[in-house]
Amino acid sequence: MRSQAMKAIGILFFLGWMGMFSQAEASEHGGEAQITKSSAESNHGTHDPHGYVPRFFLSAKFGSAAAFTGNDGLLGTLLGGSLSFEYALIPHRLELELEFHFFESHHGMTMPIDLILKFPFYLNSTVVFFVGIGATLEVETVNPSTTEHEVTEGEVVHTSTPAAGTYVGAGATAIAGADIWFDKHWGFVLEVHGSAVYIADTMVYDVGLNTGLMARW
Repeated sequence: MRSQAMKAIGILFFLGWMGMFSQAEASEHGGEAQITKSSAESNHGTHDPHGYVPRFFLSAKFGSAAAFTGNDGLLGTLLGGSLSFEYALIPHRLELELEFHFFESHHGMTMPIDLILKFPFYLNSTVVFFVGIGATLEVETVNPSTTEHEVTEGEVVHTSTPAAGTYVGAGATAIAGADIWFDKHWGFVLEVHGSAVYIADTMVYDVGLNTGLMARW
């Protein structure tokens, strides 16, 4: 009788110990699941597996553009680059970009300055598509030796290239493209841009392609 009672106590002790162990293990897994869930919820708003929320962006790009007017057609090809600084007004939703372009053409230099509202669309933490629209201020210098003209019956008739000097114009600009991020701080950008600028009494349209490196922090 005594031995049977000891066996019963042993069995109850063993079952109780197993129950405590199972409860402790379930509690541990539950804590891990809660941490994972909280982490996932936190990262859902940032679109980044590391929860990284950058505010500042800097880029250096090079590219080309074609300039044309409605009356004269293609004016020429512009070659050059740009430097831009961006600030995230609303992280992952809205950015403000200030960009300085430097283009060289057959008759001088063209230097647009763009202020753009940029809207990013995160495919994932690596690929970010974007569109943007804004205003542009353009400074153009025309060299005296490259001013085009033709002479007809003793009269000088200037073509679409303005006379030598410095001209300032203003207009609108738009961009679209994608950022490819290698890691948290460095990436690559591919961008299509277009603008319409009234300068030297002429409406000039530019369409071009830029590519370069970006940094964020």
